[in-house]
Amino acid sequence: MNSAKFSRRIFIKTLLAAVITAGCRPISSAPGENSTATPRPDPTAMPPVSPTPTALPQPDAVAQAYFAAWEGLDFPAMYHLLTAESQQRVTESEFQSLHYHVFNQVTTLDVDITPETISTQTDRAAATFTVLWQTALFGEMMTEHVMNLRYVEDGWRVVWDPALLMPQLGYGIMLVFQEEGVTRGNILAADDSPLAENGQILSVGVVPGLLADASATAAQLSRILGKDVDAITAQINAARPDWYVPLGVLDLDTASQYGDLLTATSGIDARVRTARAYPQGDTAAHVVGRLGVIPAEQAESYRKQGYRGDEMIGQIGLEAWGEPFLAGKRGGKLVTVNAAGAVKDTIATAAAVPGGNIHLHLDIPLQKYAEQLLGARTGAIIATKVTGEVLVMATYPRYNPQSFATGVDAETWAGLLNDPLSPLLNRAAQGAYPPASVFKIVSMAAAMEKLDMSPEKTFVCNGIWYGLGENFPK
Repeated sequence: MNSAKFSRRIFIKTLLAAVITAGCRPISSAPGENSTATPRPDPTAMPPVSPTPTALPQPDAVAQAYFAAWEGLDFPAMYHLLTAESQQRVTESEFQSLHYHVFNQVTTLDVDITPETISTQTDRAAATFTVLWQTALFGEMMTEHVMNLRYVEDGWRVVWDPALLMPQLGYGIMLVFQEEGVTRGNILAADDSPLAENGQILSVGVVPGLLADASATAAQLSRILGKDVDAITAQINAARPDWYVPLGVLDLDTASQYGDLLTATSGIDARVRTARAYPQGDTAAHVVGRLGVIPAEQAESYRKQGYRGDEMIGQIGLEAWGEPFLAGKRGGKLVTVNAAGAVKDTIATAAAVPGGNIHLHLDIPLQKYAEQLLGARTGAIIATKVTGEVLVMATYPRYNPQSFATGVDAETWAGLLNDPLSPLLNRAAQGAYPPASVFKIVSMAAAMEKLDMSPEKTFVCNGIWYGLGENFPK
């Protein structure tokens, strides 16, 4: 019995010692030590997070903004959408100049851009689109393009090169319109003698740095050209020594009288050039009309008709009335050339249309006779056939249309405008005069229609009318 109690006591002591020993062990063993204890998780620890890339915005809005600016000819807005690298290759001024150059060479009236597709790969994108060019000379032209875009810090930007404007272009590759010149039509009298034709004139100017005696030369040219010597001197003094200063023009007959002076005087530069010629001088000047530069307010209208903008156009008379017929239509080839001037590609062609001639019933000998009868009296003389053809349309005072053939100088223009007799007025067509006996036709027609008077009825006219009473003669 005692031994049983001992054994039980020994067992209980041993069990208590094991429990106490187990309660004093660490939760986890030190690093590198083996442990059978299960570690408890740290309640503040967070699971690791993998970074997720942020999706980039789509490039569509930038491409659309570029297209809209292009269609609106807002070249500064287009330039501001380019990447910094693109802007380093082309300045804003060069960018605009190139676009204006291409638009002018193509004779652009309008552009219509149609987006096709757009594909994106991370920070790069490519957009395809077509451009429909409406042109004055070449009709409709369709070009296909690819726009490259790149995402930078401030968003999507256009990677630009000249091919984006026209696929055939590139750095060092330019667009050129090789023009085929057209001849302006003639204005001919009844006997086919020319009133206006294409002839040759002598353009007279100077190179200031080559003049031995500028004052003496100015005086000589003043006498030859009929131009104020002070005006000539002012033009010479305002120019650089190596400039060519045009001073006036002479017809070849007049120039031949001063041939030795024009060719032998140091510093005078006389050049033969093609220009409008008026062989009859001021005869029928108001009928024929005159040429002039395109007015600034009409420049856009003429550009849409295919004009460059620097042409001389008809401004009054038949030269103006017949401008669309007389001028014809310029043509040529639209090509690309490299830096050496060699042609690489032909993009479009347009056939030139020469100007047509205008034939009149005007009788030149009779016209000159009528002008002689007028003399220096302000007025007009008109003669027609019974069928309506105009044989004579004379007016005084007149002007010489040759003064306008290459651009009238300020002095001549001011003189014509300030002349109290208004030599630019065509009194035969623009003058306002009492109808006089011509109105009798109206009176007779009214009497026959309303008063049943016959064409055989006669009246005696003493030049005085008492219809309002004897005290009110008319």
